Amino acid sequence: MVRPEPTGKKIGRRLLTYQDLRERGIPWSRVHVGRLEAAGKFPQHIDLGANSIAWFEDEIDDLLEAKAAARVQQKTKAPAD
Repeated sequence: MVRPEPTGKKIGRRLLTYQDLRERGIPWSRVHVGRLEAAGKFPQHIDLGANSIAWFEDEIDDLLEAKAAARVQQKTKAPAD
């Protein structure tokens, strides 16, 4: 995933902390999330301060929807026994 461009066009986007990710069912550690970000497999965080980061809620929702869609595709492509 690509780091969002600061266009100023989207207002009112909700930010999610790491704890919010956990509450949404994302079980990965902070280190693993960082690895996924570096590999382009997880939305890039934004820096809020020296020790604080967050993710845009809509990007996390898009990630979860894509994973759900991939699961459905895998089930429809599975060979019959």
